[in-house]
Amino acid sequence: MGEFIGSVLPLSVFFGGAQAVNVYEFGGRYTLAAVFVATCFYALYRSMVHMQIQLHEANKRLWYLANPGRPSEDNPYQ
Repeated sequence: MGEFIGSVLPLSVFFGGAQAVNVYEFGGRYTLAAVFVATCFYALYRSMVHMQIQLHEANKRLWYLANPGRPSEDNPYQ
């Protein structure tokens, strides 16, 4: 359930924020543009989260290369 909330919450924030700006600043005339902008921001957010996960995996692997023979319990990236 936490993963579902973690993926839907940013989506609702981006779409809700884009529609709020559309309504308050532009009188609701640019609904499709607001949806497009929200989709772009959400795609950027998801790619940043994916890069963060990949960076964590890379740090874990680099630790093993830099510390051969040490037990895996010492790895701070576990």
